[in-house]
Amino acid sequence: MNVVKIGIDSFSINGDTFSFEYLNRYLWDFVELEESVTVKTIMDILSCSPEFYALALMEPYLPDLVESYQKTKDDIKEPNEHIDVIDNVYCCQYAEIWEYEGQELKEFSIVKDFSGNSDSDEESYGLSFVPIRSLIDLPLSISEEIKLHHYSCGKTEHVLFNCGDYRFTVLELLKCIVFEITFYGSEEDKIETSKDIQKTVKEVEDAIADGKLHKFKNVDELFEELDI
Repeated sequence: MNVVKIGIDSFSINGDTFSFEYLNRYLWDFVELEESVTVKTIMDILSCSPEFYALALMEPYLPDLVESYQKTKDDIKEPNEHIDVIDNVYCCQYAEIWEYEGQELKEFSIVKDFSGNSDSDEESYGLSFVPIRSLIDLPLSISEEIKLHHYSCGKTEHVLFNCGDYRFTVLELLKCIVFEITFYGSEEDKIETSKDIQKTVKEVEDAIADGKLHKFKNVDELFEELDI
C-alpha cells in the first residue's frame, strides 16, 4: 500500500506532490499528517468536492458542513466555552470488547474515533457539539495507540498496542472526522439538540435534588442495582 502524506495545502505520494483535488484517487492508501495540519486542512480537502465525499463517506450532512465552513473560515475567532480546555484534536482507534466467556473473547470490533484533548491532562473530549468555526484552527494528529474499552465490565484501559497494520487510510481519516462533527446533523441541528440535552440534564438534576431519582456514584453501583 502507498502512504499519502498530507500537508497544509497539498499532499505527496511516492515523492510527487499534488493539490487536494486529486486526493480522491488515493482514498484507500495509508495516510500520515505533517505537523502543520489542522482541521482546516481537512475541510479544505472536503471542500474540493463535497457531493463526492458525501457519497464516499456516506455522510449526508457533509455539504452542509462545508457550506458552514466556507461562511466562517475567515471570521475572527472568539473564545468558545465548549473548547476552552481543548488544545488539539486527534484521530485514534479503540477496540470495543463487548463479551467474554471465561477467557474467550466473544465479541470484538475496531472503531475509528475523533476527539479533543488538553496539553495539561490525558482526558479526551467529544466534539459532536463544537461548532466547526471553533475547530478549524486546532492542530490535528493521528494517535499510534489503540485504546481498549471493556463494555462488558464497564472499564477502560488506555494503552493496548501499536496500531501496526491497523493504520488509518485516507478514507477512514476523513470518515471519522466528519462522522463526529455531523453526529447530530447540521450546525443548526447541533445547537437545537444541545439546548434539548441541557434542558433534560437540568430536569434530571432537579429530580435528584428533590429525591425523585437516585444518583449512582459509579457504574459498578448501577450494575449491582441491575444485577449485571
